[in-house]
Amino acid sequence: MTSPAIYLALKKSGIARRLNSDYSKEEAIRHDFFSKIDTREKAYWLGFLLADGCVSRKAEIIIAFKGIDAGHLALWRATVGSKRKITKSGKAKTFDKSRWFYKSARFVIKSNRMAADLFDLGVIPAKTGRTIYPEGIPEKLEADFWRGAVDGDGWLCRAKSGKRRQLVLGLTGDLPVLEAFRKFVVRYTPTQASIRPNGKKKLLKFRVTDSFAFTMAEILYGDAPVYLKRKHTFFLKVRRGLKAGRSARQFR
Repeated sequence: MTSPAIYLALKKSGIARRLNSDYSKEEAIRHDFFSKIDTREKAYWLGFLLADGCVSRKAEIIIAFKGIDAGHLALWRATVGSKRKITKSGKAKTFDKSRWFYKSARFVIKSNRMAADLFDLGVIPAKTGRTIYPEGIPEKLEADFWRGAVDGDGWLCRAKSGKRRQLVLGLTGDLPVLEAFRKFVVRYTPTQASIRPNGKKKLLKFRVTDSFAFTMAEILYGDAPVYLKRKHTFFLKVRRGLKAGRSARQFR
């Protein structure tokens, strides 16, 4: 029987034809991944999504990243068992007299269950300005959560301070998240650093430098099972430098 004949028979029987929107378009992935944060892997990706992810009102979980870090999106895709494509794009940008080509990568999955669980954990649509620190993360998994957050919207780098370079580890975000991050850092270092405005943006920042930065980097990345490769590679470079006899303050 042809499709038109089937639709006609359904109409005569008073049975409404289903629309495309009535069908589930979710693929078979780990929809319950965030239903309980009980592994280092789950804590990491929660931190990453809280910092740099997005949940749409259509239950889409979206991550957009620099093209150089597209491999990290492939890791997330494999983690949840998705077969969807990672889309890559690029466009020319200009600022003052500078011009460059910006490459980006984007990955989207659809999951009503995962979106609902993330919502309960604070990853909500249009979350900027409303982000909170999720409740219920076991203390033993906090370092994994914060590594995910730093990988998503923080930095581990060297930066100039006057005539010397500093090792810097920091995070940007909303006040409740940064207050929780500062509390975590104070647990391991006697830092007096405070939360400050992040330039002209509405977001705030908190950072530690030199030996405090390395202490926290060791805690976050020292035995990490999941990480952004670029930042982990930098951490290992710093660690090798320290073993060679240089201090974090002298790092080049």
